[in-house]
Amino acid sequence: MASRRGRGAGCPLIRLITWNVRGLNGPVKRARVFAHLRALRADVIMLQETHLKVSDQTRLRKGWISQVFHSDLDSKSRGVAIMINKRVQFEAEGISADRGGRYLMVRGRLEGRRVVLVNIYAPNWDDVDFIKRVLGKIPDLDSRRLIMGGDFNMVLDPTLDRSCPRTGRLSAMARELKGFMEQMGAVDPWREGQPTGRGYSFYSHVHKVYSRIDFFVLSRDCMGEVKNTEYSAITISDHAPHWVDLQFGGASYQRPQWRLDVGLLSEEGICERLRKCIKNYLQVNDTGEVSAATVWEALKAVVRGELISIGAHRAKADRAEMDRLVREMGRIDEEHAESPGEVLLRERQRLQAELGALSTSRAVEQLRKARGVVYEHGEKASRLLAQQLRKREAAREISRVMDGEGRKVEDPAGLNKVFRDFYRKLYTSEPPEEPEEMKRFLDGLTFPTVGGGASGRAGGPD
Repeated sequence: MASRRGRGAGCPLIRLITWNVRGLNGPVKRARVFAHLRALRADVIMLQETHLKVSDQTRLRKGWISQVFHSDLDSKSRGVAIMINKRVQFEAEGISADRGGRYLMVRGRLEGRRVVLVNIYAPNWDDVDFIKRVLGKIPDLDSRRLIMGGDFNMVLDPTLDRSCPRTGRLSAMARELKGFMEQMGAVDPWREGQPTGRGYSFYSHVHKVYSRIDFFVLSRDCMGEVKNTEYSAITISDHAPHWVDLQFGGASYQRPQWRLDVGLLSEEGICERLRKCIKNYLQVNDTGEVSAATVWEALKAVVRGELISIGAHRAKADRAEMDRLVREMGRIDEEHAESPGEVLLRERQRLQAELGALSTSRAVEQLRKARGVVYEHGEKASRLLAQQLRKREAAREISRVMDGEGRKVEDPAGLNKVFRDFYRKLYTSEPPEEPEEMKRFLDGLTFPTVGGGASGRAGGPD
């Protein structure tokens, strides 16, 4: 599971995640996948095997996701998607989508840096023509950083990337990809950090073999910004999520606004705790020395703090339990890869069932909340207008400007400074150096006069 990362200006980490989810049509599984991605604190998400038709791709839109790009395959098979968290600044400049649902390329600016995002779901046979065609279509590699991830259905090291190596030879697809990486100066960040390490992203129940076929390929100039790269456990899908943390300077994030979890109020134990909190507060503060309005406003803040404390404690306990289950599953996967056995497999299935029950309860709660929101606001015009305004805000986002000296500014802090200086100068009065110049200007103005009748009074009703 993800560690808790700072989101302030001092630690602007951007987490890239690739994950073969093996279908997102089921509402419960889809909710589990998105809850897991949110728990992993994903910023740039590459999903494979979404199995979504074109008309169903709106199901990928969530409140915490600002942009969604998907392949054009209109079938419940294959399908790749790239999603951007709303706390990350990304400006898309061009999209290339495969009609066969195998790859997706998005050119743009990620936190001001020119990048090309590539998501690949390769065939599970040695199709060297496919990888040649895809790699040949990646645009602007001479001027953009490459961030490529996906399920490549190949291993780059037959000895280290399989638990039971069948042969020491690379597949034709792997040879083509490694040749491309050498030519373009691209690297596998996980293997770069662990030259002799073993990690796996997929378990084949047919062949009883673990393999590392899901990975990222980054431009070498990105390696200085890589702070962490890990494989999670194989949980909801038959593939493990894989993430890379990049540290981009200039990014800044805000803490999301707190909202009440109404599900807490349905539990009698929590309601009793709130009653005691309110009673103790009133005994101490409702003494008549301050107005009732002040006591009431302060009481709301106290109750809110109590609810935040309860919710944070529960979320921390849930995260700790999920972290424990994921760590145990990862440990068992390592042991099972070294010495396969039925005992380890049954223990892993037991842990996966526990994790599934925990994530399913979360998913059901999220679905209940979503249905409540739709019931309350679904048919109201305000809901539709808010969705349209959100799209307009994303389209009008200013990602770069020129300052007064003609230099290009892209980081958020620099953008704020340019606009502040511009409007400060615009609304600041600049009197002329010579007072006579102002006098001559005012004397030269001709002001219209109001005409009057014989009585000298202005026309109009008496």
